Amino acid sequence: GLFLTAVALFLLPYGSKVTSREFVRDINIYLPHFLKINNLHIMVVLAFVMGIANALVFVPSNTIVQEETSDEVRGKVYGALNTVVSLVSLVPVILVGSLADIFGVAVVLTVLAIGVVLIGVGRLFL
Repeated sequence: GLFLTAVALFLLPYGSKVTSREFVRDINIYLPHFLKINNLHIMVVLAFVMGIANALVFVPSNTIVQEETSDEVRGKVYGALNTVVSLVSLVPVILVGSLADIFGVAVVLTVLAIGVVLIGVGRLFL
């Protein structure tokens, strides 16, 4: 799941380059107007792939949490987990916008993809 997320993140900034390729333009010639491939279609497919990858990460982790906690404390554990996830996810949301303004969206997404790959490699060997 992590490697699939990294691939999708890495490909996100290059959607417009894919739609400008000759083979995509050739395909668009033969497609009806409402089926023509554009940048939005590439982004939707990549978002779908990232959603699948997200499920591949979160379903096993939630299963482990459910198996390893007792019935009495499971609600407290999930409450604490959701609180921590919400607090921790606030930091990247604030930072990424500023970093994208400074360095560009493509650079930030590529660095995020490299970070996700490093996390995946770390999980393989630890």
